[in-house]
Amino acid sequence: MRRVTVTVPAPTSDLGVGWGSLALALGLHNTLELSLLPEGKPGVQGYLPAESEAIILRAVEAVFKAAALPIPPINARGHSNIPPERGLGDRSAWLVGGIFGANNLLDAPMRREKLVEIAFGLAERPIEVVSAVFGGLTLAATGEPILYRGIALTKPFSVVLFAPTLPAYRARALELLPDITHPKASGALASRIGRASLAAEALRTADLALLDAVTQPDRLSAPLYGLIPDWEKVLTSLRSAGAGAVTLTGIGPALIAFTKSSPETLQRAGLQAFERAQIPVRAYSLPIDTQGVAISVTR
Repeated sequence: MRRVTVTVPAPTSDLGVGWGSLALALGLHNTLELSLLPEGKPGVQGYLPAESEAIILRAVEAVFKAAALPIPPINARGHSNIPPERGLGDRSAWLVGGIFGANNLLDAPMRREKLVEIAFGLAERPIEVVSAVFGGLTLAATGEPILYRGIALTKPFSVVLFAPTLPAYRARALELLPDITHPKASGALASRIGRASLAAEALRTADLALLDAVTQPDRLSAPLYGLIPDWEKVLTSLRSAGAGAVTLTGIGPALIAFTKSSPETLQRAGLQAFERAQIPVRAYSLPIDTQGVAISVTR
């Protein structure tokens, strides 16, 4: 029985400045295992986290459709380490897992570029797909043709991720997101073009002072930060513990703190700050994932 295991990193996007153009893959992974069943109902069945089931099914269907083949009986098992609905790209990670897993069930007839194209057609945030597939720091431009590139990080820094539990956050954040076609949003969006470029350069060279300067809350992101209780107190605690820059990932509420000091000290300070704010939080000291999607196949 052919079994495919796909491991996908968390594709954290925007970092407070990009608008679907910049992402950084972190060493926090979802894993999807797909295997062909000798008999049974065609389609995907098995144990999957609730938030992933529909996404994985769409991904598998898209690959088999592109290959002009019917879907056989497939058993699926998913293990989630990326906290869902925190702005950490969990949906994109499952999408990439389903697409690359299905392709390898078919003995990998489609090249990586074709799989990225399929994923772009299904993804809510295409930049997260690029990040999950290739790892590291990535840039992308939507539209035709699909354009994306990876940027090598030349100097080291550490990342500490904080994923708070704020049940009402996502719905309120979606209400706050501006219509990007609205004239009042055009100035802030234009500013982000330059700031995203500078953020990429800051990450490439580990220039945390520059990263801090370009990721300051703007008219588009400030309302999102405001949805995190005691945000300014949390920020002060993180800076006092050595954070060179702190920013939302995606639309939040997860925060990424960048440091060249002790990540353990920073992690403790953040946990204490969120505890004082009475906000449950999960904290991770993480490496940058430079590999991207990883696949193993057994028979």
